Amino acid sequence: MSDRETKFIKEYTHNLRREFAFYGFTTCPLTESEMKTLFRLGYSASDAYGIGCDVSAGFYFGDVISEERQCVR
Repeated sequence: MSDRETKFIKEYTHNLRREFAFYGFTTCPLTESEMKTLFRLGYSASDAYGIGCDVSAGFYFGDVISEERQCVR
């Protein structure tokens, strides 16, 4: 991973954590790895927040991603 990509991932995950906190989450429902995956797949922070809300509600990350990708088609 390049330094530039590392910087963008750090900014993305920081902004995503901040968005979860803003809306009342005391912890981020997504793992670091899941956030990196969303970044690499091109999900906006807003879309990633929605996915995190689904995960927080009890859905599996992989299932949510599969469903999201099918809806985009």
